[in-house]
Amino acid sequence: MLFEKVNDSSLHQEIAELGEMLERTIEEIAGPELLEQIATIVRISHRRRQQQPGANEELNALLSSLTEPQLRVVIRAFSIFLDLVNIAEDRQRVRVLRQRARSAQDGPRAESIESALQRLKDDGRTTERMQKLLDQLEIELVFTAHPTDAKRRSIRRKLRRIREFLDVNTADLLPAELARNRRGIRSEVAKLWQTDFIRPWRPTVLQEVQRGLSIQPVLWEVVPQILDEIRSGLEKVYPGQTFREHPYITFGSWIGGDRDGHPFVTARVTEQTILWLRQAAIEAHIAACRRLFESLSVSTRHASLGSEITDALTAALERWPHLQGILREIPPGEIVRRHLAVIMRRLQQTQKMELSDFFVDGAYASPQELIEDVSVLHRALAAAPGDELLADEIA
Repeated sequence: MLFEKVNDSSLHQEIAELGEMLERTIEEIAGPELLEQIATIVRISHRRRQQQPGANEELNALLSSLTEPQLRVVIRAFSIFLDLVNIAEDRQRVRVLRQRARSAQDGPRAESIESALQRLKDDGRTTERMQKLLDQLEIELVFTAHPTDAKRRSIRRKLRRIREFLDVNTADLLPAELARNRRGIRSEVAKLWQTDFIRPWRPTVLQEVQRGLSIQPVLWEVVPQILDEIRSGLEKVYPGQTFREHPYITFGSWIGGDRDGHPFVTARVTEQTILWLRQAAIEAHIAACRRLFESLSVSTRHASLGSEITDALTAALERWPHLQGILREIPPGEIVRRHLAVIMRRLQQTQKMELSDFFVDGAYASPQELIEDVSVLHRALAAAPGDELLADEIA
């Protein structure tokens, strides 16, 4: 075995299993001779790390003797192996954090946001001083156009797919299901081996924008979780206190907007970038609306949602009578779904706007208008008896 398991830990077992799959891929595609050559490099490198006499010279001589095609195979083998190790180590970090959470029992998990808040309170931060700290908290994530460690989206997708296969709880799988799971990983490893790691040509600015947008789904999922951790941590550390919130995490990007020297970043490119960024945000909001529409089938026949949401819907119908055609398909009592349908329609109208448009009927003129529509829905669910859990889906 090339990449040998050194102990029985979950991490090393996983690394060994992924390494074995990579070995089989190398043998099947590159051939057994090159696999043996890689194995020789591994053995000599191990002796070199142990500072055995002559190992360094032997490794240099072997690498110098390789042809360019052979070197390409060696480089590809170790590059892919390191990517697979990164996946295994990332999963190990998750296991460690989950174990810390279990061990914490009633207290906050070590190195968590709640733990940091508790330490601040123990150091004498009163509610007023904590509010001042929160008012000053600003985290801006700025994306650059040429990150040195950038991976092609094709590579990232395959690595993500391997991670998804590994995340399956194999203890619950039948033998045939486990075999399909492992075959799926081997398939992704084989595709990795046969995929160019670097584009054969330099990407255009707009291709860089698209690559930057590929991280959007992760941010859309993770950032609200972080904000929720801050919110819940404050509730636990300062029980009964109310804190003023603001957008602690914001984003910036050089991609498509670097107008101080990049010859290919034209006004048209910047305009297209802004439109794509807005489109991605709107599409994510619409997808969230659809999920909530499927989930929140709450009826006024069984829940008291107050008059605010009813008044908001009445006002929307008076302003945009054509909404009657959309709402006709939704039972009158399902007021939450009707309100979501209005939000979705307004988002779809907003999608139609270009930068030169000053008005599209029904479109949101500002983020604040969307926030208010969502807040009406949140308040209606939060105020209903026993519906606090439903409001969590909106928060």
